[in-house]
Amino acid sequence: MSEVRTSARASTATALVVVAVLAGLSAGAWALWGGRSFPVIARNVELTGEDGRRAAGPLALADFETGVESYEHVTTFEQVVALKVLDGPEVDAYDEAGPGAARMTLSSKRAGGRVLVSAVQVRDHDAAVRTADLLDELQLAFGLERGPARGGVERVARSERQSDPAPDARAVVRAHYAAGDVVVRVEFTTTSSDEQAGFADVLDKQVKVLPADG
Repeated sequence: MSEVRTSARASTATALVVVAVLAGLSAGAWALWGGRSFPVIARNVELTGEDGRRAAGPLALADFETGVESYEHVTTFEQVVALKVLDGPEVDAYDEAGPGAARMTLSSKRAGGRVLVSAVQVRDHDAAVRTADLLDELQLAFGLERGPARGGVERVARSERQSDPAPDARAVVRAHYAAGDVVVRVEFTTTSSDEQAGFADVLDKQVKVLPADG
């Protein structure tokens, strides 16, 4: 009988030790992340859409339907950089904000122009706003002109209209905005500046699934 009581006390003591260790780990994790929820990373971003290509929640990307190519493998900013869709100064602008998880979608066969949209999570909302500002300033430095605001997005830059463009000329419109701690970039490339009106539909779709708040 004595042996049974001793065994029971030992089991209880062991259980209490395990509970204490788990509690300590939880407290440590809470302190490590400043009392905030864990950051979004590739492992815990919920996927939705065709073949799980588009992410729900903070990294949501619109479904642009026609000609969409699969970029489900892109889950980090480093992978976006590797695709060479950003210029060096643009990469530097993101780097200053501590980029992490990311999503990207590309529709190169869409009638009227190519669509490229990315959502990159950065340090916080303030960092997202600063990065969007920097990216917008770079577009103007690249030679684009200010385009009309739409859907709460004011950072819109587009190619200047040319009266006699070269046969292989390309016109581009780019918008950048913050959505929480995420920087969203919407790019629409066409063969003529006269076709840039198609950008409005593209931006409207993206803002609908991930509204701008900065």
